Amino acid sequence: CNKQLMLVWELVDVETDFDFISLNGVKYNGETAATMPYTFIGDLEIHFTSDPMTTRKGFTVNWACVHEVTPLPTVADVPVEVHAPTAEVPTAAAPIDGGHCRQRHAPKGTIDYPAGPNDYKNNADVCFTISCNKQLMLVWELVDVETDFDFISLNGVWYNGKTATTMPDVMVGDLEIRFTSDGSITKKGFTVRWSCADGPATTN
Repeated sequence: CNKQLMLVWELVDVETDFDFISLNGVKYNGETAATMPYTFIGDLEIHFTSDPMTTRKGFTVNWACVHEVTPLPTVADVPVEVHAPTAEVPTAAAPIDGGHCRQRHAPKGTIDYPAGPNDYKNNADVCFTISCNKQLMLVWELVDVETDFDFISLNGVWYNGKTATTMPDVMVGDLEIRFTSDGSITKKGFTVRWSCADGPATTN
């Protein structure tokens, strides 16, 4: 993969101290499986070995190449600019989307806002909640929102078109995704695939 590689470990059941899963040369077994990484950059070699005695179920991993990897700028590369005041980042408030978050239930799925080919509307204020009792994997397939004026909030941390590349791919526990837009320019919105790495999950 020449991009960012996301891994969702749905099953890791190997014998402790004797059977191993190697990720680019780093070995893990039944005892250290919880520390296996969920994100890689570039190619990945998965190598499994077992001894001649006890056997287990093995492993199941879902993977996806997410987006192009661009190097972070150094301090010297970042120009100093003076900007006019921009719209204030919104604060948490209710009601949202008629007083509640959108309700759906599934073990994993996709949130596509807005659904369909059209841009999102002006003055939008909608939210989605995902309940997950373990590790929550996020694959951001599209993030196209207006810089400095339209925002995606993940548990109260706000992102826009400028900061979208810093949005997390892994979270733990419940997640509230909230989107707000101002009264002028609109764009395509966002699409995120999500999956609970261990245990059930629901969207509300």
